[in-house]
Formats: sequence, C-alpha cells, structure tokens
Amino acid sequence: MSTLSAARADNFYYPGEWDPSVESLKKVRRHKGRNQYETRGVIRLEIPFHCWCAACGRHIAKGTRFNAKKERAGKYHTTSIWRFAFGCSCGERLGLRTDPRGRDYACEDSLRRRLGKCGDEFEEVGDALSRGEDDVGANRLARRSFRAKRKAEDALEAEAKRLGLAVELLPSACP
Repeated sequence: MSTLSAARADNFYYPGEWDPSVESLKKVRRHKGRNQYETRGVIRLEIPFHCWCAACGRHIAKGTRFNAKKERAGKYHTTSIWRFAFGCSCGERLGLRTDPRGRDYACEDSLRRRLGKCGDEFEEVGDALSRGEDDVGANRLARRSFRAKRKAEDALEAEAKRLGLAVELLPSACP
C-alpha cells in the first residue's frame, strides 16, 4: 500500500466521500475549469482594427487587448457567430461580432470603426478588406521619404559632430 502523498502525485487518489454513481470527481474536488474561458467565459481579445468609443470619444488602437466575454450569437450556415463584449475605461459597454459572410467583424453597441488613412474621418463600414488602389506603390513612396529624411538627419548630426557642437543642427532654410 502506498502513502497518501504518493497516491495524490500519481492522480490515483479518490476521496472517501466520493460516490461515482452520485456525482463526478470534478464536482467533489470543486473543479471549475482550467482557464478563465472555462470558468467565466472570458477570453483575451485583441482589437483587429482602429476604432473608438462613441460615448467618450476615446481612440482604441488596433492591437489593444481587452478581457472580453465570449458568447455565441447565432449561426451563418454551419459557422458560429461569436459576440465579444468588453468595456471602455469610461464604463461604456462595447461589442464586437464575427461576420462570417463578409469575412470580417461588425461593431456593436458604442464601438465605432475607422477605415481610411490618418486624418480621415471615422466611419462605420461593412467591408474592412477593401484596400487602396496601389498599396505597394504607396508603401514604396513612404519608405523612400522616410529614408531621405533619416539620411538628412544623419548628415546634420555628422556635421554637428565634426564642428564639435553639442546641439542639434536644423536644416537650412535656403535650398
């Protein structure tokens, strides 16, 4: 006969008050689940796009993480539609729902979505997969301008170092 600690280490210990015909072993051990989704239906959600809270106007950046309540909201053919409910710092309830038909997410409650470039107005949209005309060209132009700016800044820094200055030089106003 092995000791009690050895039996528990091997997971073969059954409490004396347990009757398998009445209740499960998990219920006797007060097992509530392995993670927060199994215990409370809460998951860690990362926002898939830029949006904002309509109640307080707070911008919520893409990739911001929230603890969200996950619940089934229906079905589209055989695919489940999931609803994620979470809160803003102002106390307003925000919601996000999967949209299998549009292969996207739909905003609910006080959550509003932004589509477009920086400076554009926020708007509610249905198709987030619509992209610009020439994404590759726009990316190439942005990288080229950033490289030119960085090269000019490096040249000014090298000039200041050559002159022995401890201050940052500004670009010349004359071309």
